[in-house]
Amino acid sequence: MVRADGDALVLYVGERPYVVVGTGTLDLSTQILNLEAMTGMLQQLLPSAAQDSLEEFGAVEHRLPSHNADAFTVVAARGGDDIWIEIRRRRSAARLRSRLYRPPHLHPRRWSLNPRQRWCSWRA
Repeated sequence: MVRADGDALVLYVGERPYVVVGTGTLDLSTQILNLEAMTGMLQQLLPSAAQDSLEEFGAVEHRLPSHNADAFTVVAARGGDDIWIEIRRRRSAARLRSRLYRPPHLHPRRWSLNPRQRWCSWRA
């Protein structure tokens, strides 16, 4: 998720895992996730107290350690053999500002106007 600069990683039994990137998604695998794989991920991601809460209430939210000033939260739900896990990324304020504003001289692409055409186009 971090390498893809995504906002969330979604894992669901019987589906392919994917990362939410902006308004789209990025598939991580061509293989679907089975119950055993999802159960193993829950055991690795959640401490025993959070696993107990998941069993008792059917859903749990747990904060993971920060990475590069970004915070991560695991949200998991379980009903019988149906498991859903979402790892959400909360970006630091400084990283959000750097993504929202990039001065024109630092932008990798610039607008160019072709005099023969009546529209603008991107160029590298």
